[in-house]
Amino acid sequence: MTRRTDNCTITCMQATDIPFAVSLTDHEGWGFFPRDFQIKLKLYPTGSFVARLEGEPVGIISSVEYGEYAFLGNLIVRDGCRGRGIGGLLMQRAIDYLKDKGIKTIELDGVLAAVPLYRQLGFKDKHLSLRLARPPQNGNGDRDRSRKSTAAILALDRKLTGVSRRSLLKAALVDESNTLIAQGRPVSAYALIRKRAGGFLMIAPLVAFGWRQVPGLVDTVVRWHGDQPLWIGVPEPQYRMSQLLVSRGFEYKEPSLRMYSGKRLDYEKHVYGIFGPAVG
Repeated sequence: MTRRTDNCTITCMQATDIPFAVSLTDHEGWGFFPRDFQIKLKLYPTGSFVARLEGEPVGIISSVEYGEYAFLGNLIVRDGCRGRGIGGLLMQRAIDYLKDKGIKTIELDGVLAAVPLYRQLGFKDKHLSLRLARPPQNGNGDRDRSRKSTAAILALDRKLTGVSRRSLLKAALVDESNTLIAQGRPVSAYALIRKRAGGFLMIAPLVAFGWRQVPGLVDTVVRWHGDQPLWIGVPEPQYRMSQLLVSRGFEYKEPSLRMYSGKRLDYEKHVYGIFGPAVG
């Protein structure tokens, strides 16, 4: 459970570490609530880690597991402690942990400045993970939570992505602060709009059987929530999606790079909006 290198100690994140973790994500402007880490610790109690120097927390990393696939996120080292190899130690600890559990594929969305570190650790480039944001504009705020069953959404997501995201996705679906938009009978497309700290909304994820369903989903999101700041991450191969979003008032932000270690999985065919930079 503990790894030491010189005066740096890596331990599993505990509930008492959540305020520190949130302070780091706040500093980065990533919009995490304490409950985001609480849910991760409940579902994956030994999958997130904290780096300490002389007992003081200085960095974090988290992971989520979807069967034999896992996703790394929230690699942050506190200002003033960077450039000392702490990020690499956190990464290696998380990688070792996941491999010991039999994970076959590990992915992450790397900020461009950190890509050299990830490549050194054996990660390969997959594609850009685009970021688009829409400032508050038009939107009537007239919305109603979809009555599609949670079970139907979970089954659709599993079928279209080929990845079992059931536990974490279910937690997001039952959160009454989020809005679900679903289409089809039986359901064949959905978008989940999640409130984030800092006052913006994430369209995350957006999954559809085919492109014809996507414009209607996006237009409903904009109609319902366009009076608030919106954010979405789009896999680069879904070029039509990014073009559509720009036509609806979204603007490009700095992208990340989707990278993988182990077996490559190509699940992006039906994914038009990612679940999030920290969870895949």
